[in-house]
Amino acid sequence: MPASNVLWPTPLTRLLPFYPGQWGVRGSDNKLGLRRSVDGAVFFVDINHPDCNDDADGTNPDQPLRTVTEALTRCLPFRGDVIAVMANNAWDYGSSADGRTLAVNETVTVTVPGVHIVGISPSSSTGVVWQPGGNAQACVIVHAIDVSIEGFLFTEGTRTGADGIAAVWNGTTAYGDNLTVKNCMFD
Repeated sequence: MPASNVLWPTPLTRLLPFYPGQWGVRGSDNKLGLRRSVDGAVFFVDINHPDCNDDADGTNPDQPLRTVTEALTRCLPFRGDVIAVMANNAWDYGSSADGRTLAVNETVTVTVPGVHIVGISPSSSTGVVWQPGGNAQACVIVHAIDVSIEGFLFTEGTRTGADGIAAVWNGTTAYGDNLTVKNCMFD
């Protein structure tokens, strides 16, 4: 039980590192966290951020990318790259007073093996809301092996009968094998 006058749960705060990274270990001085491996890059996507732009490099949460599609073009196979999609309040019970009212509204085809796409939702059971773009039949179409998707609420939006995730395997160009889906909801 927390003591009195303590906010619970304590918000996560990114602090500057007190000590520099380990000499000779590339990436160990990363201030932004979330890495799955030393070589992996973290790309931030935040459609609700006033400075989001697909021309940014996307490695700084203060200058995020606008789309997951653009983040995927920067990922390399099996490097341990993470696409961190920031929270939104687009679910029916979200508060528009908090801002962040735009949901992820795009369809992406994942062709990069070993990439991790993570919805960063601070304290919501619904995760980050994602709906398919245009007339697409799915939010995410996976054509690569060892892809991980976590922390999203997939909803059909205005497209009745749309899928959240489609893993496609055709044995020649699409290998949707070993897909891991964790902590996601499907509406």
